[in-house]
Amino acid sequence: MGIFGLANGVTITPATTVVLNDLGVDKAGDASDVNQLGRQVGGVLGVAIVGSIFAGLYAGSLDSKIGRPPEHSQDLATCALFLVAGAVLAFLSARESPDV
Repeated sequence: MGIFGLANGVTITPATTVVLNDLGVDKAGDASDVNQLGRQVGGVLGVAIVGSIFAGLYAGSLDSKIGRPPEHSQDLATCALFLVAGAVLAFLSARESPDV
């Protein structure tokens, strides 16, 4: 986890600075907004996907230890379907901001 945090600090900050400096002052706000949106959406999807995977593995290991068939696999698949549908709807509903 520490290596991941260090790698993020070393790579993301300079990359963001290069992009913002390349676009100029008039588009820096838009670029910063898009950058932050990408980071937020990526974080949310990453946590949701990894959490779903670990929850499925944990539930499967519990069910195999106590001798029950996994009942939650259908629930996890439904949650993953809603997650993908929400991501697609958010992507499709995003609009370009008008120039002021």
